[in-house]
Amino acid sequence: MSGEKTHDFATDVLVDILLRLPPSCRRRARLVCRHWRGAVDERTSEMRSRAVRTLISVKTRLTASGYVVDELSGWRLKNRWAGSGGVHVVGTCNGLICLCDDAKPGGAVTLVNPVTGEGLVVPPLPRHRSSRRESWHEAYSFGYHPLTGRYKIVHVPGYLEPAATSDSIDEVQVFTLGEASWRSVPLPAAVRAIGCLGSGSVVSVDGTTYWLGMGGIDGKAAVSFDLGDERLYATPLPVKAKPGVTLTVVRGRLGVALDRDGRTVVWVLQEGRWRRRYILRLGGSQRLVSPQFAHGKYVLTAVTREKWKPWRKESVLYGHELGERRSFNVLQSKEPAVCNVEGYIHRTFAYVETREPLRVYETERLTTRSQDK
Repeated sequence: MSGEKTHDFATDVLVDILLRLPPSCRRRARLVCRHWRGAVDERTSEMRSRAVRTLISVKTRLTASGYVVDELSGWRLKNRWAGSGGVHVVGTCNGLICLCDDAKPGGAVTLVNPVTGEGLVVPPLPRHRSSRRESWHEAYSFGYHPLTGRYKIVHVPGYLEPAATSDSIDEVQVFTLGEASWRSVPLPAAVRAIGCLGSGSVVSVDGTTYWLGMGGIDGKAAVSFDLGDERLYATPLPVKAKPGVTLTVVRGRLGVALDRDGRTVVWVLQEGRWRRRYILRLGGSQRLVSPQFAHGKYVLTAVTREKWKPWRKESVLYGHELGERRSFNVLQSKEPAVCNVEGYIHRTFAYVETREPLRVYETERLTTRSQDK
């Protein structure tokens, strides 16, 4: 029997089995083969409703808000959450949004499902340090590992400390949803040599968290943290990590953007190789949003203007259809505005909506742990 396929069920039988599984197990079942992926996507309600949208984090002087935009609904704007001005989005996964409040030492982290209105306060970091205490959120990322079904928040100590040496950053801190506290994961010597966290932010893509370092060979390396086995290693970059270079996400893949003199070059990591994907020329005060700047077939840009009072700002979001072009000018005057919002568009993320209760994610993780034992 060892040579037989054990997953060739009739679709109706397969769907009946899949519907008996917890939601996270169904998501992992999609990885078995095309037949299983089609059954999950087409015959289970949570996947049929998982159209990918873009969440934009908007900041004003005193407030923070999150809005969802989707071209399938005519670029309608939905308000998804609101908070004080110190709150920032650090990541989104499967309908969950991870928020960090910079007003609290170390950054107070909360997970929310805005569709159900549920929230989960994450325990505080056991220890923390930074020379830029107003920017705790930039040292966090929120990721999901599809094979294990685990949700993890990663904190990289030593954010933007110019005086930091490679020896002073010797671990990262990890919180797994369903566990009681943070854990420390030591950095191997080869990874410590890359140096402290750079200014290009921390991003999580397809089960791996990445951040820019300030050292390494020729400065052309990022740190990669596998959310499954929690191994750390160096990932070569196509350009040197320096001001103007940021990590980004392009259609579910890791990207690197180099912004210089109104010209932005974007590389995308595909099958282990960096490929130069886009050359964008922006006009005036226009800027690419990040880390998620591609929404489906559109590139998203923003322009921020002062309103009638200097401290009041308004942002206009534009969508530019990509097509098959690799190099083109992106001018807001040639495209209709997607939306106008009061404030500054701070960050953008891929987002899907779900009505699964937040406690489901905790229960599934605890169940997985008991089975592992």
